[in-house]
Amino acid sequence: MKRINYKKKIKNLLRVDPIRGMKLLEFAQYAALASAFALLIGPFINTTLFSKSNNQKTTTVVLIEIFIEMGIIGALIYYIKKIIRIIPFFFQNLYSKYIPSYHNEAMVGTAIGLGIVFNQTQTSLLDKINIISRRYSHYIEGV
Repeated sequence: MKRINYKKKIKNLLRVDPIRGMKLLEFAQYAALASAFALLIGPFINTTLFSKSNNQKTTTVVLIEIFIEMGIIGALIYYIKKIIRIIPFFFQNLYSKYIPSYHNEAMVGTAIGLGIVFNQTQTSLLDKINIISRRYSHYIEGV
């Protein structure tokens, strides 16, 4: 069995070099771009496309609405990611040895930016999820 070299792993974790700086810069760029897209689109789809949560609706109706909304949001995220990938890394010429998105920094930054903003702007969806959670919490607590 291969032994883990913790000294080497810690040294790698704490390393400060131009490549690490470029990775962080790329991550930050794509997180900012994705956040901007999500801030523009998120409130719009929350208020215009989705119905308000209603505790009077049946569980089946609420679940169907959740699945439809998740599908729409999933499709939007898919296309937002494609649009953002068209935009090149602004600082790629700062360090000639750096290969943009070699370890998917752009995708990780985009996912974090979209996730944080959509989590806060999709209040209608979150309310519906809370309704389902409250309705079934007594079943889960007994397990």
